[in-house]
Amino acid sequence: MPAVVAEIQSHLDQAGLSDQEITLRTSGCPNGCSRPYTAEIGIVGASVDMYTVYLGAAPHGTRLGAAFAVNIKRHEVAPRLRPVLELYRDRRLKEESFGDFCYRVGIPALQEASAAQPQLA
Repeated sequence: MPAVVAEIQSHLDQAGLSDQEITLRTSGCPNGCSRPYTAEIGIVGASVDMYTVYLGAAPHGTRLGAAFAVNIKRHEVAPRLRPVLELYRDRRLKEESFGDFCYRVGIPALQEASAAQPQLA
């Protein structure tokens, strides 16, 4: 997971969002002991090299995230998030958190944005 976090940070930096505070939590299993479901970006292990990414939780943990990408490989996590981060950069409201943006825009729109852009290798 440290490599995934570094990749996500790299995408934040490239999008000009390096100063943006976004909560990210990971868990190796769906029991969620690390509370990934209440993070703006939650990454939950489902099986060997298989993860589900949750988006849209409130920054202070008062709203759960929703499944954005289900059963994807570790190397797909950051590239799937890249277009969402760029969409956030371009369409967020003033002082809107990443989680609130994802909730407002909705998971289907975020999935569409992610699918519309070529994935990184």
